[in-house]
Amino acid sequence: MPAQDADRTPVLLLQPGLVTTDFISSRTATSSTTGFNFRFSTLLPTGRRWFTPIFGVNIVPYGTTGYATKETNTPSVFIGNVFPLISPSRFGGWLRVDAPLLWYHVYDGGGPHNQRLFGRDLYAELSLRSSVGARLLSDLGPNWNRLEAYLLLDQNLTPNPDRISSRTDRFNPIALFGMTVRFGRQQ
Repeated sequence: MPAQDADRTPVLLLQPGLVTTDFISSRTATSSTTGFNFRFSTLLPTGRRWFTPIFGVNIVPYGTTGYATKETNTPSVFIGNVFPLISPSRFGGWLRVDAPLLWYHVYDGGGPHNQRLFGRDLYAELSLRSSVGARLLSDLGPNWNRLEAYLLLDQNLTPNPDRISSRTDRFNPIALFGMTVRFGRQQ
C-alpha cells in the first residue's frame, strides 16, 4: 500500500473512562456527578492538516452519581472535525493537543424549542492525549503502542436554559478522561 493511502486509513478509538459534569459551575439543584463512560470514535484522515472528520458515540451505561437530565444513561452521537493545535513532535511524542468542533445529537438537547426527546447542540472540545503506551510500555510488545491516556473538555457552544430555573449556564464544561486503545494508523 502506498504511503499516501496509509495516511488516509480510518482510525478507530475505543475510549473507556469516566465522565464528570458540573464540576466548574453547577445549577442550584444539582452538584458535580461522575460515571463510567465508553466512547467509540472514528477519525478519517484526509491528508489535509485542518480537515480530519470524526464521528462516534458516548455511552454512560450505568448513569452517573447524581440525577439531572445530563446524567442519564442515554447514548449521544457526534460528528465533527478535528483541528490540530499542538503536534506530538513539539513534546517529544508525549502529548498531542487538538480542538475538535462537534455536532452532538443528545438527550434533552436542542433547547426548549425542541419538543423531541433528542436534540442537536454544537460543542467545542479540548483534547489532550498522551502516548503512554509508546513512550512507557513499548518494551512489553508492539500492541502496547496503541495505548494512550486522554483528557477531553467539552463545552456546549449552544447552551440550553435549565427547564426548572430558566437560567442559561454559558460555561459548564464536561470532562471525559481515561485510556484510549487505537486501531489503525499510528500518528
